Amino acid sequence: MNIALIKNKKVENIAVFTSLQEATAILQMLNMDNAIEVNSSCDIGYTYENGAFTPPVVPPTETEVKIQLLEAQVKSLTEQNEFLENCLIEMATIVYA
Repeated sequence: MNIALIKNKKVENIAVFTSLQEATAILQMLNMDNAIEVNSSCDIGYTYENGAFTPPVVPPTETEVKIQLLEAQVKSLTEQNEFLENCLIEMATIVYA
């Protein structure tokens, strides 16, 4: 059985034990807060709170940040271009009226 060793609401380690009692004994020696039986959907670094495991929040990579910035710049330039096109159309209607 896989047992998650938890300290400060974080999964510090996952170990294979024969029983939860064995895990609890090791838990006391390692100064951990809790030992919970887990399935394969839990991993080291997960948060354990209110009886549920949640994966850690992964910050975006530098490439992802650059992509977001470029997408915002493209959107801004597109809006600016549309505004200028509308200005030219309005000026043309005044000049050629």
